[in-house]
Amino acid sequence: MSRYRCISGAVIILLVILVLTACGGSSTTLQAQKLTPTPSPTPGKGAQLLTATARKINTATTLHGVFNLIITGQTFNGTVNSEIWNEAPNKNRTVVLQSSVSQFPTGEVNVTDGKHIWQYDPAKKVVYTGDVTPTTATPTTGTGNTTNGNSSPPIYRGEFLLNLVQTVLTHSDATLAPSSTYINGHATYDVHVEPQSQTVSGNSGNNGLGNFNYTGEIYIDKTTQLPLRVNLTIKNFGQVELDLPMLVLNQAIPASTFTFVIPADVK
Repeated sequence: MSRYRCISGAVIILLVILVLTACGGSSTTLQAQKLTPTPSPTPGKGAQLLTATARKINTATTLHGVFNLIITGQTFNGTVNSEIWNEAPNKNRTVVLQSSVSQFPTGEVNVTDGKHIWQYDPAKKVVYTGDVTPTTATPTTGTGNTTNGNSSPPIYRGEFLLNLVQTVLTHSDATLAPSSTYINGHATYDVHVEPQSQTVSGNSGNNGLGNFNYTGEIYIDKTTQLPLRVNLTIKNFGQVELDLPMLVLNQAIPASTFTFVIPADVK
C-alpha cells in the first residue's frame, strides 16, 4: 500500500509542477507582448530624399536659379527659359530670358518687393503695377497706365515655376529608382513621384496650383541634394520638363533686384 501511495503522491506532485510551469510560461509570454512596442513606419529612401531637398529649399533665405521649361500640351507648347531671384518671405524677380511661347514673351519681367508688384510686357511696352496683400502675398487689383486712362489688373506668374518645384517636393509620394542617372555630368537620384491622396482630392497645400494631378520623375543631385530636373505628365495639361542648370541658395541678393524702374518709352 505504501508503494502505491508513494507513486500516487509522485504523480500528484508532477502534475502540480506541470501546471505551475504552464502558468508561468503563459505569464512570461503575456508580459513580453506588453513590453514589445509597435514599431513606427519608416519613410522609404525616396520620401526621405524629397523631405531633405524640400527642407533645403523651403528654409533658404535666398534662392537664385535658372529654370528651363519645355511644355508639350494643348494650351502651351514650346520652351521658356527664366532666371529667378527669391528672398524670404515674399520678394521675387523673374525674367524671361528666352521663349517660344507667346503667353510668356522674351524679356518679360515680374517683380515684387513684398508690398508692390510690377509686370513688364515688352511686346506691348506696358508696365502693370499693383499692391500685394500682406496676409497672402498675392497681388490685389493693380493699375496699368494706358493712354486712355483705363486700368488693367497685373498678371502675376513670377513664382509659378518655384511653386511647381516646391509642390512636387512637399506633396508627393516617392519611390527611389535602383540605379543612378547622370544629368549634365552630375550623378543623381531618380525619384518617381505622384501626388499624395490629400493633394489630389483637394487644393490644400499645393501653393495655389489647384487640383494638381501628375506622375513623373524628379532627379536630385547626389552631392548637393538639390533638384536638377523635373519631368512630369500633368493630367489635363500635358508634358512638362523643367531643367535647373543653376540653383544657388543662401547667397546675398542686392535689394535693388526686387524693385523695378519703369522705362521711359513704355506705358
